This record gives sequence, C-alpha cells and structure tokens, in this order.
Amino acid sequence: MEVLRRVHKMIPEDALVTVPKVYHYDSQAHIIIMQDCGPTSRTLKQFLIDEPAGLHPHEAKRLGTALAVFVSTVQEEGTKDKELMGIVAKNGDMRGIIANYYYGKLIESLVGTEDKPLPYDQPFGLSPEDVSTLEEVVKDSIATIMNDSSSFTVGDCWTGNAIVDTE
Repeated sequence: MEVLRRVHKMIPEDALVTVPKVYHYDSQAHIIIMQDCGPTSRTLKQFLIDEPAGLHPHEAKRLGTALAVFVSTVQEEGTKDKELMGIVAKNGDMRGIIANYYYGKLIESLVGTEDKPLPYDQPFGLSPEDVSTLEEVVKDSIATIMNDSSSFTVGDCWTGNAIVDTE
C-alpha cells in the first residue's frame, strides 16, 4: 500500500490519469479502503470492446497523452525515490507475477502446444529459429524483471488495466 500512496503523491490532483487514494490499510485483516472509481467505471480494455465507435480522435489523443505522462512521471519520480526502490526490490512475489503476466505464456500464445492449439484461424508462421529467438528474449526479459532494480515502473505496483469513467 505504501507504493500506491507514494505514486498517488507523484501525480497532480487534477490529472486525468492517476491511482486511487488509499485511505486505510489493515495488514492484519488484509483490508484496503481506497478511493472508489465510480459505478460507471470499467477497464479501458472493456470500454474499447463495448464502444464500437471507440473514442473520438481528440479524446483518444488526450487519453493517450495523459497515460504517457502518468507512466513517464511514475518511472522518473519512482526511480529517484530510493526508499520506494528499496520497498519494491524486496517484493519478489510481485516481480514473479509481473514476469509471468507479460512473458509466462508468450510462446504458448504464439505457437500453441499439443494440448492447447492456437485459437486463431491464421497461425503466425514462426520458424523454429524464430521460436528459439523468442524463447531467449523471454528468458532474458524474465531474468531482468526478477533481478534488475535500476528503474521503477508502473508494473512494479500495477499489472492491471487502466480504469475509465466516462460519466
């Protein structure tokens, strides 16, 4: 919760993209009381699925810019915060979750397995050399996530999707 509190302080109050404010955390009961996103909120992914017309180009640019500013601010300010970096460095479980979230099923998603063939009509047509290269990239990326503490990223505290409230 300390990470969310610190990230919340990095972002201006009037920012379009932020993290919820944490009001209370009980570590014994594992209860978090945090800012509500509102009854009409949904993930950005779900919003884009539900709204066939999507966002007006002006709004899409505004949201994309706000997301980019948020991510870059969190990385820049978080990396400067040595105490925060120390907190994150100790969280091996989160690093494992992040590594698995981004890379754990990548190869399987691209080539399938005997038990799980690809659900796509068109396979990606990857050669054995391509797959071998991707396996090395996955291995190196997971090792970097698990061992590199040189930079704070949004993924250090949040692997989920952005929440959008269109009201």
